[in-house]
Amino acid sequence: MHNIHIIDISIIILYFIVCIGVGLYKSKSIKTLKEYTLGGRNFSNLVIITTLFATHIGASSTIGVVEKIYVMGMFFVVNSLIEPLFMWLITMKIYAGNIDQFAGCMSVSDIMGRLYGKAGRWVTNITAVFLSIAVVTLQSTAMGYLLHYFFSIPVHQGIITSTLILALYSAFGGVRAVAYTDVFQFMILMVAIPAACFIVYGMESGGGIIHWHKVFDQLPQELLILDINKENIGLFLSLIFYQFLPQTEGTFIQRFLLSRNSNQLVRCLKVVIPLNIFFSITICLISFFIKAKAPDIDPNTAFVHFIANYLIVGIKGLVIAGLLAVIMSTADSWLNTTSVLVTHDIIRKLISLNEKQSLIIARCSTLIIATLAILLSLSGKGVIELEWLGGNFWMPIVIVPLSAGFLKFRTNGKSFIASTILAIALTCISGYIVGDFATISLMCGMIGSAIGLFGMHHLQKHQGIDPAKKHKKLAAINAKNKSNFYANSTEQLEQWYKESSSRNEKIESLLKDLIKDK
Repeated sequence: MHNIHIIDISIIILYFIVCIGVGLYKSKSIKTLKEYTLGGRNFSNLVIITTLFATHIGASSTIGVVEKIYVMGMFFVVNSLIEPLFMWLITMKIYAGNIDQFAGCMSVSDIMGRLYGKAGRWVTNITAVFLSIAVVTLQSTAMGYLLHYFFSIPVHQGIITSTLILALYSAFGGVRAVAYTDVFQFMILMVAIPAACFIVYGMESGGGIIHWHKVFDQLPQELLILDINKENIGLFLSLIFYQFLPQTEGTFIQRFLLSRNSNQLVRCLKVVIPLNIFFSITICLISFFIKAKAPDIDPNTAFVHFIANYLIVGIKGLVIAGLLAVIMSTADSWLNTTSVLVTHDIIRKLISLNEKQSLIIARCSTLIIATLAILLSLSGKGVIELEWLGGNFWMPIVIVPLSAGFLKFRTNGKSFIASTILAIALTCISGYIVGDFATISLMCGMIGSAIGLFGMHHLQKHQGIDPAKKHKKLAAINAKNKSNFYANSTEQLEQWYKESSSRNEKIESLLKDLIKDK
């Protein structure tokens, strides 16, 4: 084992015990699928902030980013620092401020079904399941190699053990267990990883004031130069485009629905942004430190090499637990979200289930998805590539119509079907031409999605068809119901006032008679 002390091992074991304990403790209070999914929507700002942050920071945000900066230097640093600012700002503008219009929805499929009918619901269901399996596979792979590197456990055993632990507390504790475990995981990773960064830079400076230049002077100069030319401009622009994309995956939409209203969600995202920027800067500094000290190692193992060789006892165990927290907080969120999607949006639409049966199926779905992720987790691709591959299943198909719906653009299922067909076609064609399904194919697919959605919408209008007719009828019915509600409420208040006035007059008369008699 890589210099793992008994103290470090104890910290890691304690971390696993706490995760399982939280899941089993929270399982007692869950009686319905809605509680399993949304937990009553009475979460504090702290819980929502930490669960959003912990869900976003995963293996790709740590191991994957370190790997890419180790190889590409400033070319990838720019992208890493752009993402936490613009991605969350766009997410806040499009989704957080407009979440109230989808009150009553339990998942992203509910929202897509409300916007585009059965086509929207079922396409979202299928793509969400594929994406979830890809993301959990990514996290399982990272956990397996992490445990293998530090404890000499065979990779497949590390994958099985860690994935089953996170499946256990996710399945039994529902979203409350996931959310409160995310709070614990957030505290570990925000203490452990920044502390590790400043400790190693401090040691490099002789234990005194940190002199950053002592590390940067040892780096290859080409990594510190942003060299953009005609050969890599396409890749650079596609990476920038990718960092601007808002968080639309089912697990994030479910986190948005946990909030009581849009105001609470906006306040929470305003806190997430600076936290994410600080964390990204820390990861970039760690990447440069590893490149300076170990310039010839395998980039895939750069982050774990840093932990194994440059951290002291105690901090090492805390950082390993923090890295496991980073990975597991993303995986458990996806497991929870997808188990709900399978139960609520697929099986419940095919057969009727009571609440007890729904909970059993949701928990079984979590274990089945985790098992599939274990079976698919041995892959030769890097962590970032796995994330991009998973994104090609989802973003080109869903992100444009979902964002348009949140921005109150209304159309029909035909426009969504056209959007889906063009998105898949351009993703596949561009992926074939480039030779890989990554950011370029994803960007082309999204362009196709936009052309299909808005093109078909305006084509129908040109033909004299109103694509938003159904939505206008529903809006009129809702407005009428709302008006009737207030009218009835006013009549009831007036009637109550008259009855109260009459009762008060009678009481006053009785009091006068009593006083007179006395």
